Amino acid sequence: MVMEFYPSVSSTISFKIESNEKRNFVKSILGLDGCIYAIPFNAPRVVKFDPRTKSIEEIGPDLTKYEQRFHYEDGLCMYKDGVMGDDGCIFCIPFGARYFLKIDSLHSTVEVMNISLAGSSDIENSFCTYSCGALAKDGCIYYMPSTNADCILKFDPNAHVIENVRPLLQSPVHDIGQSNMFQQTSTLVAAPNGYLYGYSNRFDHVVQFEPFAQSLHSISAPFQLESFQCLGDGILINDCIYQILIGSQETEGKLCILKVDTRNMSLGKIDLDIVDRSGWLELIQSQPFHSPFVANDGCICLQIGAHLFRYNINSQQCVFEWIDAFGEWCSGVQSDDGIIYCLPYYGDKLLTIDPFSGFIQNLIDSSGLSQQDQNCILEKPIFDEAALAFGFEKTRQVIQRFFPIADQVCPLTNLHSFMIAASTKRCSLDIIYFLLRRNPSSLFCRDNYACSDRTSPMMLQNDRKRKADEYHPDSLQRFV
Repeated sequence: MVMEFYPSVSSTISFKIESNEKRNFVKSILGLDGCIYAIPFNAPRVVKFDPRTKSIEEIGPDLTKYEQRFHYEDGLCMYKDGVMGDDGCIFCIPFGARYFLKIDSLHSTVEVMNISLAGSSDIENSFCTYSCGALAKDGCIYYMPSTNADCILKFDPNAHVIENVRPLLQSPVHDIGQSNMFQQTSTLVAAPNGYLYGYSNRFDHVVQFEPFAQSLHSISAPFQLESFQCLGDGILINDCIYQILIGSQETEGKLCILKVDTRNMSLGKIDLDIVDRSGWLELIQSQPFHSPFVANDGCICLQIGAHLFRYNINSQQCVFEWIDAFGEWCSGVQSDDGIIYCLPYYGDKLLTIDPFSGFIQNLIDSSGLSQQDQNCILEKPIFDEAALAFGFEKTRQVIQRFFPIADQVCPLTNLHSFMIAASTKRCSLDIIYFLLRRNPSSLFCRDNYACSDRTSPMMLQNDRKRKADEYHPDSLQRFV
């Protein structure tokens, strides 16, 4: 069954920090502590946002006091990309800054590392940029070159060593001048098979890189890849990589998705039949730092201005949604509560998007629950309260122990088995809501699903009722 589109709900949160008024952040990353860390582009400090308390905190030193390689028009352009290592530390490669930045998401510390870009002093001081790094299985972070560089860059976060490891196979089809250096011109994504897949606007092919052997192969595209430009980072969904492309030159105004199937090393193009909605495509071209993100409803999302673009990879349908706010935000990050948070590119508002709140409401309305129970689901989750009292990991372990995410679905009601548990009124409905928001795909019957005697609705209901009897939200503390 293909998930239908339901309207998302958006709102804003006050975001008051010391800033340079515009181009504050272009990317944010979810840390191991459950908080979101904003990578400073023009902002003086790293910002930490806690989705559970909705608190905002500036951490680390004032980065504007450190030496810069170059500036962006009337402001700084320090960092625009970060990659989290296995130890929970986020490493930011210099853009206009001179040195690497380390953000420890477990201890909320920030360090300007005494490590600059590899190569000669000419390269280090030139407009040589890298973007969109990826963590490989060897524990190192690799970066795809954007401008004035032709080698993949390797950074070992443990040894604090950076080096050029492999030049790209072919000469660039066209160069990117200094005037266009601030555009997102390359992408690099780590796939489950251990390979890294990269693409640059300067080339007409996708590269496949094996970190251990440092071997490099090219994958040719069945269309003129060089006539399109990257729109943000690539997205990994299952074994496929999706990269939104926007047309240039003879394909100007067109929007498509490059699909890289890592299982058979094939490339495909998904054309998006989009009518320009009030200059939406023109707005995209003027704001190159925006990056798509994927929500746990399986949709690729892109927020531009007052619109949210959503593409369902299963149904290959796309919709535009009007956001109840207008501003400029960096790419979204989905927190553990299922909500997408977009930190401001500039401005003093943080954007929140619930990508499937409409679906949840439709499910609740059809569940037969009383109005009082329906209201309980939409209240502040007990999960947030428990996480603050007992810690995030312990609370999640308790929920997973007594309400595991089962693969079985009740075929007669098309509701997941833990929705049946809600009908017993012995468990917290807001915990059910929390689980629904985190795992919406599990709400649907599998294709060609056959209900056997072993997975009959009554057995599922009895199993859920037994687990519900074992646990009551008022008794959470005794399990922690």
